Amino acid sequence: MLNSIIVMGRLTADPAMGVTNNGVSYCRFSVACDRNFKNGQQTETDFFSCVAWRKTSEFISRFFHKGEMIAIRGMMQQRRYKDKNGEDRVTYEIVVDDASFCGSRKKGEDAPPAEDYDEVAENF
Repeated sequence: MLNSIIVMGRLTADPAMGVTNNGVSYCRFSVACDRNFKNGQQTETDFFSCVAWRKTSEFISRFFHKGEMIAIRGMMQQRRYKDKNGEDRVTYEIVVDDASFCGSRKKGEDAPPAEDYDEVAENF
């Protein structure tokens, strides 16, 4: 069996960092990705909910912000929960294994110092 997904798009908001009760870091974020249809003449935007864990979450939270391009690779996961009314709900999210830079930074933004990249790379 195979469960693999690759998405490249823009972050819809800054990643939301958190820590579990067991001290495991994670971040949640959403990626907007355009999809062509009608012979490429029109596009629609799909929004993918994502979660990253441990070092990957720290990397994403540190270097990516709202509106920036990101490429992610991971697996699609189904999660069941009860809403505030006690109703059963199902949601799908991408569990991110890898994240990469793509595209250019916005005008006026400086890139993080090179030593920051080296520090992150050492931890993977």
